[in-house]
Amino acid sequence: MQTNLHSETISNHGSITGIYPRFFAQMLELWQSAFGRGSEYEKKSTGYLNHVMSSIEIFYDLYHEILNLHQDYKEGIIDGRYIEKDINGNISLKNSNEIEINKKVKDFFICGKQVINNLGKSGMLTDDHFDFSKLIFVKDSQFNRNKNSFLNNDPLKRYALLFLLIENARKNFLTQFNATRDDFEHNLKKLNKYITIQNSKFFYKEPEINGKPLIEILSFYYENLLDFIEKIMAYYYGINARINKGNIYTLYIRLDYDYPKMKHKYIFMGNNRPFPTEPCKYD
Repeated sequence: MQTNLHSETISNHGSITGIYPRFFAQMLELWQSAFGRGSEYEKKSTGYLNHVMSSIEIFYDLYHEILNLHQDYKEGIIDGRYIEKDINGNISLKNSNEIEINKKVKDFFICGKQVINNLGKSGMLTDDHFDFSKLIFVKDSQFNRNKNSFLNNDPLKRYALLFLLIENARKNFLTQFNATRDDFEHNLKKLNKYITIQNSKFFYKEPEINGKPLIEILSFYYENLLDFIEKIMAYYYGINARINKGNIYTLYIRLDYDYPKMKHKYIFMGNNRPFPTEPCKYD
């Protein structure tokens, strides 16, 4: 059963954050170059917008809400705003931020998995020789079976580099991310307290996940998950554009990319390139 998630933030996911240019405008432009525009495009792009983009937006908002809550709580513990003392001198901590951070960290991990699952269900990365949904949150043995089955049935071995990209992502962060998500969602994992007490005084101590400071590990997962999604989609369309339309459709990386200004990172270019680029290495 899919958990319903939400954030309290009403974000501008377009011009300010670059979320829409990066994950919607850029990807649909690459799709059209690789496959053209037609009924399949209309169907998949609508589903992608309604399900994948909405989950990316929530993922973005949850991450930044946690950052803000964490910073406010850290400063409030240090400067005393969240410390209370009664008439008898007893000290207590206002922990509403801590409760909210615990909730949002759990939602962050659940939502991250939903982003990946929704992308797999969207069909944006599915054909006879590749199915993203069969390669992500599966056991290593199942991943290898599915990968080998796709490769053995494809004379071109067109997606060999994508399988390597996925395999590296699984090793580097996806498998651990999913295990941590399972701890929070099903094993009732909670963060450590934000404070230590010495001589009746409160001292700030950042909680840890998997031995890493909270914000450091959340930033690692957030950045790697979004970077992985962008790469797997861009590379998939780059490979298909080259197969369907020839070498004139070569995928490049724009070095001065700027999503809020609609300067996409991944683009198809001919010999005339009016801005700095480099060929995509699919690594």
